[in-house]
Amino acid sequence: MVKILAWIFIFFNVYMGGNFFLNAIGILQDSKYGVGATRLYAVLLLAMAGASVYFMFVKSNAKMALWIGAGAWVLIFFILLANMIFGKYN
Repeated sequence: MVKILAWIFIFFNVYMGGNFFLNAIGILQDSKYGVGATRLYAVLLLAMAGASVYFMFVKSNAKMALWIGAGAWVLIFFILLANMIFGKYN
């Protein structure tokens, strides 16, 4: 069950990270976030997906891969929360 959830997070992180990446380089134009946030989310999601794949294949540690995959979304949540608290809405 842990391996299935880890793979779901990996595929979703790659999909969303790729979407943010394509928005950051200008191929897609459907991002609702700023340029800096879009780039940050692209790097964060793709890096965490890469780390999860590393732990799944090289280390054979599905539990760590799952934690890393879910950790990307926890980090994004806190980034969005901090942006809402400290952002200037004029």
